[in-house]
Amino acid sequence: MVLDNFILEEYNEKNIEHKSLLINLGNDFKIQRYLGNLEMLYEFLNRNNKNGLVANFYVAFFNKIPVGIITINQYSNTYEISYAILNIYRKQHFGSLLLSEFSKKIFEQYNDIDSLDLRINIKNIASQKLALFAGYENICGDIYTLKRSK
Repeated sequence: MVLDNFILEEYNEKNIEHKSLLINLGNDFKIQRYLGNLEMLYEFLNRNNKNGLVANFYVAFFNKIPVGIITINQYSNTYEISYAILNIYRKQHFGSLLLSEFSKKIFEQYNDIDSLDLRINIKNIASQKLALFAGYENICGDIYTLKRSK
């Protein structure tokens, strides 16, 4: 998937570059705390995808360098995005830019998706700010939503 500033590749556990990124992200305490085990997340999304749900796990490249991951998962009639950026690329707006561009692309590709959700831990202030910067609104507690523009 091509975005304005990123290239997204479907995660491939046999791709050394993808696997290395996932290991590096998985060793980050903050990512473990908020997203849990990324390999288990990949397996969960892969099963959902095979069952016909919108469920994808992407590696995000910026200037041919893997900088993080972004996912989308369908829960009944809701669609939730998760993302993680390598520590060395945080505080450089990669997260908000990736989230914004990915959300725009999802709305372009899926006409039946009217809103996208993020579930952000109330202690994760950086991700809350990032979501707001990317155009999401805090709807309720830990849920941030972006609605399709009409």
